[in-house]
Amino acid sequence: MDGLSIAGRKRTSDADLYETPAWATEALLEREVFNGGVLEPACGYGAISECFIAKGYDTISSDKYDYGFGEIRDFLTDYPPEVANIVTNPPYNKATEFVQVAKMVSTSKIAMLLKLSYLEGMGRYDMFHDTKFPLARVWVFCKRVQMYPHGLERPKNSGTIAFAWYVWDISHVGKPQIGWIK
Repeated sequence: MDGLSIAGRKRTSDADLYETPAWATEALLEREVFNGGVLEPACGYGAISECFIAKGYDTISSDKYDYGFGEIRDFLTDYPPEVANIVTNPPYNKATEFVQVAKMVSTSKIAMLLKLSYLEGMGRYDMFHDTKFPLARVWVFCKRVQMYPHGLERPKNSGTIAFAWYVWDISHVGKPQIGWIK
């Protein structure tokens, strides 16, 4: 299926791409302020980036694959030396690596749209309890966020996976807070 055009955009079959609905990004922007520029390193077709651009943020978009939006760049191997904020819906199979790289290059905040079950696991315990770049907030969606592979056929169910925005804030002190997005 490589090279199949969807509305004039190239589809790459081996990418873990699930487009983020605009309302999910707007919900984050209602709850968090990002000072400085924003890097979206898994931009896909630009869904998250377009929301940040619409709000006036200086936004850099990139992706490992060519979807016709942003620069072609593999965040895990070709990351910038420093950026204020990183906001993304990372590939699920590379989420921990995305968080680790983001902590190395972000100077302010990181927001990742991840499965709620991402909180589980001994392997991530230290990452969540890092005092140099602490987890500050988890914004849990009360309604399931429906995301579809490559923007293709949309099933009629309400989604089977619970998601949350995980926000690491370098200036946060104290325990992480939990909030809900209704």
